[in-house]
Amino acid sequence: MTSRKTFAPLPGLDTVQTHELLTRADTLQEEASRVVSDLRLLEHLGHHGEVVQLGSSISGLMTWRAIDFSFYSPGINAEAV
Repeated sequence: MTSRKTFAPLPGLDTVQTHELLTRADTLQEEASRVVSDLRLLEHLGHHGEVVQLGSSISGLMTWRAIDFSFYSPGINAEAV
C-alpha cells in the first residue's frame, strides 16, 4: 500500500486535518493488510466456504481498526470451524 502523495482538502477540513485523516487511513489500511496476510485469514476461512474481504479495509477509507468479511458456507456449524 502506498501513501497518498497529493490530495485536496476534504469538505469541512483544512489541509492539515485532511492530511492527518488520510495518513491515518493509509496506516490502518497497511496494518489491516498485514494482519490478513500474517494470519492467512483468507486461506483459513476459505477451507470452510466462500470468503470475501470487504468494507473499509478494501475501499481504503479506514478510520478505525476493523476488517470485514462476507462468508458463505451452506450447512456449516460452529463445531466444524
